[in-house]
Amino acid sequence: VVDAYNEIDKPFLINSKFYLALNSLQTAIQYKSSNADRLKFEKAASKLAENFELSIEDIAKELYISRSAFQKKYIEYFGMSPVEYRTKKRLEKAKRLLETTDMPIKEVSDLLGFYDTAYFYKVFKKACAITPKEYRETSKPAF
Repeated sequence: VVDAYNEIDKPFLINSKFYLALNSLQTAIQYKSSNADRLKFEKAASKLAENFELSIEDIAKELYISRSAFQKKYIEYFGMSPVEYRTKKRLEKAKRLLETTDMPIKEVSDLLGFYDTAYFYKVFKKACAITPKEYRETSKPAF
C-alpha cells in the first residue's frame, strides 16, 4: 500500500521539484539583472556629480527609460532623488572650494552651475544653516 501511495505522488513530487528549480533560476536571473541595473545607476550618479550641465532627461535617455522611471528607480537605489543628489554633491564641492580657495562666492556659484548667486545662498543656507560667506569665515584655520 505504501508503494502504491508513492507511485501516485511521484508526478506531484516531480512537478514540485521542477517548480522549485524554476523559482531558483528566476531568482538568480532577477538578482543578476538587479545588480546590472544598480551598476548602471551608479554610473548615472557619477555623471550627475561630475557634470552639472547634463540634464536628468539626458541620463534617463542613456538608460532607455523615462525621466519618471529613472527618478523612481534612483530613489529606490539611493534614498534620494537625482536632483537632491546633484544638489548634495554641488554643496559638498562648494564647501571644499570655500575652505580651500579665496575664489569669490559668485565664481563658486557659477562654477557649480547655480548661475544665480542669491539662489546659491538660499540653497546653501537651507542645507548648512549658515551662508556661504559665514561658512568660509568659520572654516578658515586660525593662526
